[in-house]
Amino acid sequence: IPEFFPNIFGPNEDEPLDLEGARAAFRALAEENHEADGRTVEELAYGFVQVANEAMCRPIRNLTQMRGFDITKHALACFG
Repeated sequence: IPEFFPNIFGPNEDEPLDLEGARAAFRALAEENHEADGRTVEELAYGFVQVANEAMCRPIRNLTQMRGFDITKHALACFG
């Protein structure tokens, strides 16, 4: 999956995702947090992705409803 991330990491924001560095960080997080007991590093990372996606979708959903559209009858298609 790292190949799908843009090169925005590192001090100059031009490096690819450091997969081993990310795994080590999630391992450390799992060791510090008992809510993570029994979860793999990949499951923890996926949880973060789900939270980030929801945080990005909520404002879009709210604006869509404020403009009078029924979100249950539309699909959100994002690209770019």
